[in-house]
Amino acid sequence: MKKYDELEEVCRQYTEISKYYIDDFLINFCADHENLEEIFEKKISPYRSIVRKFPLGWDRYLLSQYIAFRLFKKDGFAKKYLSHPALRIFGENEYNLFRIYAEFSWRFVYCVIQNHPAPNFFTMIDVFTNESFLLYSPSIEKIIKSKNVSLFFLLLSYNGMCYVTYGLIIDFQSLETSDIYFYARQLDPTLRNSNDVPAVIERNPIPFALLHIGSETPPIYKDNSKIVLNRLIFTGEFFSPTDHSKAFIIKKRDQVYRLYSREMQGFPHFASVTYKPNKKQITLTSLTDQGYKKLANYFEDLGYTLPTENRERVSPLMINLIKEILGYEINFFPYDKDVTLDESPKEQGDREKIQKFIDKIMNDFNQGIDPDIEVYAKECELDLETALSITNKIIDILEDMIS
Repeated sequence: MKKYDELEEVCRQYTEISKYYIDDFLINFCADHENLEEIFEKKISPYRSIVRKFPLGWDRYLLSQYIAFRLFKKDGFAKKYLSHPALRIFGENEYNLFRIYAEFSWRFVYCVIQNHPAPNFFTMIDVFTNESFLLYSPSIEKIIKSKNVSLFFLLLSYNGMCYVTYGLIIDFQSLETSDIYFYARQLDPTLRNSNDVPAVIERNPIPFALLHIGSETPPIYKDNSKIVLNRLIFTGEFFSPTDHSKAFIIKKRDQVYRLYSREMQGFPHFASVTYKPNKKQITLTSLTDQGYKKLANYFEDLGYTLPTENRERVSPLMINLIKEILGYEINFFPYDKDVTLDESPKEQGDREKIQKFIDKIMNDFNQGIDPDIEVYAKECELDLETALSITNKIIDILEDMIS
């Protein structure tokens, strides 16, 4: 523990220097010389309706973080200031810290805790690069004592001995790596590999910081099944839908087949297959990982090699956040309105109705509103029992927050 005690003392000293040298001096110095406030305003202006939902002054914290990032990121402004006389007016300790920050580029990361070797110290894993790094953060020490965190979004700096955070620390209760990858693909449709997500973030971290609006939303569970939208599209040569009636309820209209898993067709899984013979296209969809795995295993047993790298997996929360932040709706499931399953909503539900209901609940939770389950159930044509089973966990948390 002596190693960490000594390391913590160094980190505290650097933190104190950063308060007056970076926060009070360098941020303003860089903003003035590079016109960064105006650049920031242009980048955030499309999202002002979202920013207004944050606590007053939140965007000013984001501005400071953005300026620091532009200063110390790879190929940032820091290196051109190394010989500037203004940076030496504070003394050698401050200037040496500046040189370290200029040498080791700052970057935004999505990460999770791997180990907790000492108080305030964490071994973290970058979820997109799999890089492991030692982080000092008293703030994260406090956060993990009060809540379960699925993912952190941090701006990292390296002080020559370990990493520390700068600015906003965003912790999520339900978003996962697959959510961020899906979101990044909305911002850059050419993105084909999750390893390239950090490059998308570096080009413009602001839309990723805005995901903070959904940080307190918990995951939705039905029993032990987490509600998460799954989809995989692939080519199905020689697939004959009618040969699979033992495992699926089969419906067809206008050359489109829908195959509903007999074992997992109802809530919460809604596991089904869409087959379009003219394109030889098979689409697997489910509202749970268990339902998706059931479908994937079935087709693998048939001899198909599934392109699992193309699997899309995204939470209802992220679908709602995309609508809220980016301003458009995503119809994740390839519904064919002319192909329906004749079953009662109480027994089997309806994917579109369930998704509409989830969207309403998630939107209310994001705004701190206690949702009216009966009204939403009626609007979405769901029976109350099904509606309550979907939102039971969320309602409990809302009641805890209100009480």
